[in-house]
Amino acid sequence: MNDQESRQLIDALRRYFERARPDDDAHNAAISRTDRERYGGQFLLLAPAVIVEALRNLVLQQTLAFRNNAAADHELQLFGVHLLWCYRSLIKAYGAGGVMTLISSLRLVSDEDVVALIAYALASLAAESDPMLRLALQGAPAALKPEFDRRYGTGCKIALAYALLRLGQTEPFRTFAPPLPGRRCPAQGDREPSYLAPAR
Repeated sequence: MNDQESRQLIDALRRYFERARPDDDAHNAAISRTDRERYGGQFLLLAPAVIVEALRNLVLQQTLAFRNNAAADHELQLFGVHLLWCYRSLIKAYGAGGVMTLISSLRLVSDEDVVALIAYALASLAAESDPMLRLALQGAPAALKPEFDRRYGTGCKIALAYALLRLGQTEPFRTFAPPLPGRRCPAQGDREPSYLAPAR
């Protein structure tokens, strides 16, 4: 993939997150279908990096505006959960194959923020009733545990431990015992402004 194609892929992902609804899997599958067919697994694998970039852009904007308070933290949290649920929906659109692709990609990812986001996304799928998704998720602990052992950042390790907990392994999570992340799917009214454009 050349630079122009990479930019087109990133632009397509930004458009998806701008239009996606965290509580509407059918809508999200429909708006992403063309790009999923065009880019295949790359559309799924690059999405976490686009989310992390968007969150970092928001933090930068808050910093430049001297916003360092509870309201700014709440804005960041809402935006992050919104993007996570839209990503969860995208994974579901790919089905079991998407889950297995994500699991196998973990060992190749160097950015621990991206690893953490993938871990939370996998954790969010633990309660899904789709038998094929549940079957694919059975292979996740075998990939998550080595990542937990080799990663250094506390935030990343907490995310991996939480994913393992949701998938049935309790011990790594007990090591850190952080507060459980909220599991509520954000409503349409909770949607935050888009910060998906590159930082200036």
